Amino acid sequence: CSTILVSNRTTLNFLPESVHEKCLVMSPNALREEDIGETPPEKLEGGVFELLFAGNCAPTRAMPLVFAALALGLPVAWRLRVVGSGAALEFWKSEVARLNLTDNIEFLGAIPRESLKAIYNETPVLVFPGLRDSGGSALLEAMTLAMPILTFDWGGPGEMVDRDSAVLVEVREPAQTIADLHTGLCLLATRPAEARRLGRNARERALAHFRWNKKWQVVDSIYRRLAK
Repeated sequence: CSTILVSNRTTLNFLPESVHEKCLVMSPNALREEDIGETPPEKLEGGVFELLFAGNCAPTRAMPLVFAALALGLPVAWRLRVVGSGAALEFWKSEVARLNLTDNIEFLGAIPRESLKAIYNETPVLVFPGLRDSGGSALLEAMTLAMPILTFDWGGPGEMVDRDSAVLVEVREPAQTIADLHTGLCLLATRPAEARRLGRNARERALAHFRWNKKWQVVDSIYRRLAK
């Protein structure tokens, strides 16, 4: 083949170096124009620090590491809502109980899309600890809404945001990851101006790089080059 489309740099680095020059990194996720809307109002105005996870509750989403980080304590009152269902949900609930976090973490299960949109609009921060995600639709939705994001510098999420538009945590080993997640949570909880800046940058990045017409331009250029 002449061109290989790869969803993120992590996947690219697993491929043989001999094919890297053929590879083009392109996230699988994109925005529909009707989903963009106006810039939403900023939501970090004090009170309880609200966090959201939304998506499939799969073992490859490392929420137990987030729970462990939250168990270290935050300097403010906080609440985490988990939206979604999946194979890991019961284990996540058992971890929350083991860590005595049941008063702070609410599991809402799978909910209709319109209800999820309302929760996005109510919640200031998205937590998305994906270890095997090629992209991340929840991540892109949050970016569009100018939500500050805490995610891993790995796989698709690490491709979709950068350190100027999210709190990125490296994944080397569990203890380090938990400690860095805790640091990131404390930053977002205690520095609302910085959190808002990250959210604004995330929206700008989404609009600049993740519209379908941007992907069409890339694919069109590939076909034009190959057709010569």
